[in-house]
Amino acid sequence: MTARRWCRRVRLGLAISNALLLAGAAVAADARLVARDALVYDRKTDLTWQRCSYGQRWDAATARCSGEALRLGFDEAKRLERDGWRVPRLDELVSIMVRGAVPVIDNEAFPDTPATYFWATDNRDAGASWYVSFEDGRTNHYYPPRTNRDRVRFVRSGPWPRDSGPRPPR
Repeated sequence: MTARRWCRRVRLGLAISNALLLAGAAVAADARLVARDALVYDRKTDLTWQRCSYGQRWDAATARCSGEALRLGFDEAKRLERDGWRVPRLDELVSIMVRGAVPVIDNEAFPDTPATYFWATDNRDAGASWYVSFEDGRTNHYYPPRTNRDRVRFVRSGPWPRDSGPRPPR
């Protein structure tokens, strides 16, 4: 790659990052996760995440999640799915893990995430219950106790809506 071509790519990347920042979005160094208010868009997986755990609220003044992340049974979490927002599949939840971080998640994109278990569904069977531990990165399935009370972070496919479209369950 020539120096001129490399400089063009760097300038294009900076232009995209600046445009996102001007739109009120925070861009991580690798520009994979783009956070705007209560949502985080993952450009690699084309998923939009609830920035705060269910039960917490995004506080724009402090750029943090406030309140307590609620614990729900698996069926309770599934009943809260609406407008495209759903309990994530195991592979989706694992995709936002950051090995070596405590909790094991991008703390800038997902602040105040409890270092505990979060619900996930099976990649093949959306009715099967799994968990991801943001304490140490473990994953496992629950057999059969769907009544354990864990936390949840909802996800939807595609980028965030341009308008005030569907928001994740609160």
